[in-house]
Amino acid sequence: MKVPPLFSSLFPRSRKKRVRLVAVQRSLFRWLLSLFLLFGLPAVIFGILQSVQQDRWPFAVVYAFLYLLALLILLLAKRLRFGLAAGVFIVGMFALSVAVLVRLGLSGAGVPLLIGCCMLSMAFFDLRGAIGAIGACLVAFAIVGTGMVLGFVPVKPGSQLSSLSALSWFDMGAVFLLLAVGMVIAQQVLRSHLENSLDQMEENAGMLEESNRQLLGEIHSRRTAEEALRRSEEQYRLIVENAHDAIFIAQDGMIKFPNQRLTEIIGYENEEITATPFTHFIHPDDRAWVVDNHQRRLRGESIPPVYSFRLINKRGEVIWIELGAVLFSWEGRPASLNFARDITVQKRLEAHSLQGQKLEAIGTLAGGIAHDFNNLLQVIHGYAELLVSDAQPDQHGYQELTEIQRAAARGGELARQLLTFSRKMESALKPTDLNAVVQKARTLLERVIPKMIAIELQLSPDLKLVNADPGQMEQVLMNLAINARDAMPQGGTLTIMTANCALDEEYCRSYPDLRPGEYARLCVTDTGEGITPEALPHIFEPFYTTKQIGKGTGLGLSMVYGIIHNHYGAVTCESKPGAGARFMVHLPVAAAGPATRDSREAASPPHGTEKILLVDDEKSLRTLGERILRRAGYEVRTAIDGESALEAYQKEPGRIDLVILDLIMPGMGGQRCLGELLRIDPGAKVLVASGFVPDGETWDAREAGAAGLVRKPFQIGTMLEMVRQALDTREAPGGFGNESAASSKVPP
Repeated sequence: MKVPPLFSSLFPRSRKKRVRLVAVQRSLFRWLLSLFLLFGLPAVIFGILQSVQQDRWPFAVVYAFLYLLALLILLLAKRLRFGLAAGVFIVGMFALSVAVLVRLGLSGAGVPLLIGCCMLSMAFFDLRGAIGAIGACLVAFAIVGTGMVLGFVPVKPGSQLSSLSALSWFDMGAVFLLLAVGMVIAQQVLRSHLENSLDQMEENAGMLEESNRQLLGEIHSRRTAEEALRRSEEQYRLIVENAHDAIFIAQDGMIKFPNQRLTEIIGYENEEITATPFTHFIHPDDRAWVVDNHQRRLRGESIPPVYSFRLINKRGEVIWIELGAVLFSWEGRPASLNFARDITVQKRLEAHSLQGQKLEAIGTLAGGIAHDFNNLLQVIHGYAELLVSDAQPDQHGYQELTEIQRAAARGGELARQLLTFSRKMESALKPTDLNAVVQKARTLLERVIPKMIAIELQLSPDLKLVNADPGQMEQVLMNLAINARDAMPQGGTLTIMTANCALDEEYCRSYPDLRPGEYARLCVTDTGEGITPEALPHIFEPFYTTKQIGKGTGLGLSMVYGIIHNHYGAVTCESKPGAGARFMVHLPVAAAGPATRDSREAASPPHGTEKILLVDDEKSLRTLGERILRRAGYEVRTAIDGESALEAYQKEPGRIDLVILDLIMPGMGGQRCLGELLRIDPGAKVLVASGFVPDGETWDAREAGAAGLVRKPFQIGTMLEMVRQALDTREAPGGFGNESAASSKVPP
């Protein structure tokens, strides 16, 4: 049942509403009490003074008591129960109203004060309290009026109160009742509206509170999502910034959001990269097709997902990168997300591998023809040398014979170059002072280098020794110097420098033949024309040359490359057109030990009378060797292969003093024949003579049991020296230090 607003105060309210109403009543009570004490003070003082003047002390006491009571209630309002405090105040105000009514009658403030008591009862309690207050006021009003009319209440004669009749009191009582009831009803209506407004406000506040909770929840969820997004972006940015590959966006010809790796690769700062068209960083030779690929990708055409090209970093160096990209939309426009990896080291390793494959192919070819080629050269050179030795310098044909000798020697040198740089020929490694090699080579260089080219030496006084073949290192230096001479036709400066250095893993990563450690560096620098970027990667390739036809064979730098790699080192070149070239050779430092210097001296060919067995499958070489040995006084037997040699050796046990054995022969071959000879006679002396040794890097003649190794084509004097040394040695087998003798390689 819905209660009409006018009578809602007659019925119990909910606890929540009662608590809310009491809070409002308390606040209203304190405000009214404060106003009463503030504005009622003058009236109370005036009433007290007037009562004293009229000798009505009871009224003065009542006024003072009620004011003090109101003050006491205000001070103790927070400690007293609200109902008690409000009841005491209303009772006191009722007493004051009755006193004023008695004191002043109907013309005074008694009647309004009684109406105020009814209204306060309504405000501080409820409609029932207001009805009770109205009843009490009517009773007081009737008692006072009846008392005055009947004379029970003393009234001053001749005053206005003495003239009031019962009808006046009745009329005033009716007016009071109407006013009091009207005011209470109006207050109740206002109170009901106020409660409804408060209920609506409370409902709105609840809705607002719920909305606030929802809003706070949404704000919290959004903040959580934003924080998660921020952490996710931070994590992704951290991943991108620390990625091993360069990551960036390419759009409208510009680079956006480059990561740290890209700045490391090309050497530019982030601001420089984003403010410069990306074509600026691409090598000019690759720029057109890289841009074409990018445009085709933006158009959605099919292109290779990964490809390699060159960049130019801030220092002007060429950097190889491998690029992978995907098409996507960025800010509403097509763009590409790019992943680039620095493969410069990989490209260098591929170049080294390709160079090694080329050298292997050339070495295989050289090894295949070296034996027969050197045999032919040996015949030419040997017979020419025999003819020269029998002729006089002024005789007809002498000059031609010497030219034949030189041509045969150059042919043999060419064969040795092919075998050396292809690692088919051993190097006699021993502790060597590079400074001594340079000083010795300078004397030769001054003869072949024009005087308009100045030679400057910058040698480190504390240069460490290296494991090297002094003769081959001299050849390296000569080849580099002659290459520099050809690059300075108008003159310039040739600088040769040595220094100690330590190579770290970062440097050695680009050169598979190098290991981190201590090295000796040999630099040959010229101020010549320089090398073009196109030619620079090919300069160490065999038969590659930029010189005119007839000016070079293309084997000089290839020879350098092969020798240095045969020494467990590396050779590199830095050059730009018009800025000269610098060749750097790094050789590993040798263990502590004395340096070995080249001290070969020429001697006249020795002679002898011993019996020698000459084994060779080439008839021309057997004939040549027989003539040389017989001219030197030796008794010679010949054999065409290993089987014949064993048979001849066994027929004359103990009578053959030396066997000269070719390695490459049909049948059982030279190496097997050597083993069989030593098995038959452990004291047999065997001298190996060959133009090519299979597995030359690992095969050692002395370790195999031979007295030594002489390489074809040889000079007659060298051959006879080796024969004499082999015959004179008391050890069997033995080895002899000679430029043609093999020596085992000592790795660094």
